[in-house]
Amino acid sequence: FEGDDAVNSFQTTWATLQPFNSGGKKKLARYRWNWQKRASQISASDYTHVFEMVDAANAAAAAYTASMEARIDVEEWLRIFAVEHIVGNWDSYGNNNGQNMFAYKPERGLWQLLIWDLDIVLGGGSDAATTSLFKATDPTMTRMIAHPPFRRAYWRALQDAVNGPLQGPALNALLDAKYAAFRSNGVSATSPTSVKSYVTSRRNYIIQQLKTVAADFAVTSQKGDDFSTDQNSITLTGTAPVEVASLQVNGVEYPATWTTVTNWSLTLPLRAGFNVLSLEGHDRAGRLLKNSMSSINVTVTRAETAPPDHVVINEWMASNTRSLADPLTGQFSDWFELYNPTPNSIDLSGYALSDNATNSSKFL
Repeated sequence: FEGDDAVNSFQTTWATLQPFNSGGKKKLARYRWNWQKRASQISASDYTHVFEMVDAANAAAAAYTASMEARIDVEEWLRIFAVEHIVGNWDSYGNNNGQNMFAYKPERGLWQLLIWDLDIVLGGGSDAATTSLFKATDPTMTRMIAHPPFRRAYWRALQDAVNGPLQGPALNALLDAKYAAFRSNGVSATSPTSVKSYVTSRRNYIIQQLKTVAADFAVTSQKGDDFSTDQNSITLTGTAPVEVASLQVNGVEYPATWTTVTNWSLTLPLRAGFNVLSLEGHDRAGRLLKNSMSSINVTVTRAETAPPDHVVINEWMASNTRSLADPLTGQFSDWFELYNPTPNSIDLSGYALSDNATNSSKFL
């Protein structure tokens, strides 16, 4: 807030992760205006991590998902934004205004958000119970909430609220107990009736909005359970409810491309001969979701051959010595060296290494 010379009024410049450049570099002064560092081990002017966050928020479409997930705890951010919108706090970052939020960067972790000054809520000067759940002042946050895989996470948070803290009986009992405690101690307090009414109306509104993204778990690209192909890979498409946070095929998680809030696609490698593809949807805690399973049988009619563009495992070092232990966890890790014998660049996203189908694997 910058006041005029007479200190009668002021102009507001909200926090944003938009790019502000000067002379081919990011304008440090512009970011320090809103993103003031509260702790500094090296320099209060070292904005390296902040600038990395800015770059991620403004990455090109093809790299946007990976860039954001490499720098920002996306699910945590969206759950914070969901809380602010649910209670109607328009005076917050990720909502109408660009303030009242801390961004926290752990030394070895992703950027997180911490709510601060949560007081315009639940009908007390807040948004109405039927105000949009998706408004945001910062264009980079509007983009984030609109991006299909991230919007799914936002919907998951709203669904968790509907099925949890917004349910009437437990919340009303808590409000009544606090109100009774105030009154019994001589504190003048207003009845929580208006808060109960707001929460009920807000919950009903969110339930109606959730119906617009309802979807069954299904594979839509293949109408039958069995089919044949002469290709070494297959792309499947389908739908999934928003509570599905990850997709597994034969016990291995594969990164899905979410074309809309409910539609996904997966590209999977196939072996020569008979393949059984068992698909499962898991929630954000890794739990298998009921009614989120499907199975497809695929017969590959061509012999197993290396594709024109391929990589090979050139070297493998087993974790059999103490020197290979992770210095932080003390755990051992194998490592592989991959070699590309072709003249072309090869995209390895979506592929994983595993010693068998039941063990965990790590995406390349």
